[in-house]
Amino acid sequence: MQMRRGLAALAALLVMETAASLCLDVQNVFASAGDRPPTRREQSAEQARRAAMLADVDPARWEGWEPDGTAAFATPSDRLDRIRDGTPLGLPDDSIEGVLVLADGRRYRQTRRAFESIVFPPDGVPASERGGEDEGGLTNGDVTIDAVIGADNRTAVAYGNYTQFPWRTVGTILVAQTDKAGFCTAALISPRVAVTAGHCVYSQKTKAWSWNTWFSPGHRGRGSDRFPNGNPRPVVGLLSNTAWVNNGDVDHDVGFLVLADQPQTAALGYFGFMCKDTDDLEGGDIRMLQYPGWQYSCAASPDPSGQCFAFQYRGQSTINDDCGNLLEHQVDTNPGSSSSPSYRFVNGDRRIFGPHAYGQNPCDTADNKAVAMTSSKCKAACNLFANFPSQYASRSCN
Repeated sequence: MQMRRGLAALAALLVMETAASLCLDVQNVFASAGDRPPTRREQSAEQARRAAMLADVDPARWEGWEPDGTAAFATPSDRLDRIRDGTPLGLPDDSIEGVLVLADGRRYRQTRRAFESIVFPPDGVPASERGGEDEGGLTNGDVTIDAVIGADNRTAVAYGNYTQFPWRTVGTILVAQTDKAGFCTAALISPRVAVTAGHCVYSQKTKAWSWNTWFSPGHRGRGSDRFPNGNPRPVVGLLSNTAWVNNGDVDHDVGFLVLADQPQTAALGYFGFMCKDTDDLEGGDIRMLQYPGWQYSCAASPDPSGQCFAFQYRGQSTINDDCGNLLEHQVDTNPGSSSSPSYRFVNGDRRIFGPHAYGQNPCDTADNKAVAMTSSKCKAACNLFANFPSQYASRSCN
């Protein structure tokens, strides 16, 4: 009880210090018509609410985790999803460690000791269930810089499917709980952990972590029925890795969201995921579910305007080549599609092998790029499952 009170006091102090010390960009936000960016007062109040959810969480007591100071936060900007520069640095996977930030501002280092003993299955771990609409017959896109040139071959997810598996497990990341559109995509891989891109949780531009974001599973358009699976879920933790946070290495642009533990989230199910060498993935298919920026054009848009309009879309192509740890493909995308789950079927279920992250640059200017999840990322995720379990559903990598 004494420790709990101490952690709660620490969380409240961190909230006050964060609000007082950061110069936060709350105006230049990826917001659709009708969305209002949260004020600093609103952000501080929301951070205090999330801090209370974490009063019993002390990663310093977990094996292989070490305190690493206090995080800087900033409200995500529309430019956060438009990083197109950078060169793979070739940092070795066996030297990369995790960086965890809790919503109350505490930052921790997930040392390799936390997950090096995890034996990850060669074919990955399965999804919560199989089934769903047949995805065959999708044609390859004609793509360059996260844009559509020529025919847009994506298809819109059927209106009634947003409450079905797997579409309900993919969502958009919102700046505010009531927003009509988000700035990045994410996909559940456990009852309370979602995979996304590193630049959706930590911005190299602001050198800050995304502040008080929300995950809207199966988000459906911008209308009053846009939350078919319930209200957006608060994000209480963010995980990326030292290669992305410290060095901006596009080879390792992978991140994770830790969600508040809620029964309605656990009931949605989750994707499987796997870690493969890029050579093993090259030449195979790549399927993607995504939330392009609402204001861009989507040929299959359900809205008469032809704008993507915050609906979910799917595409399919082939992995043409690799560049470092990046997988080159030609699935049509737009800004906002970053961190869309890139997956294929293995043993009858869908397994993510990495998030989509880049367009024309880096590497081949004719292809878009997904980031392959390396062994350290998969093991770091497995360690998250163990340390952020759900009381409503189980998930492990064993």
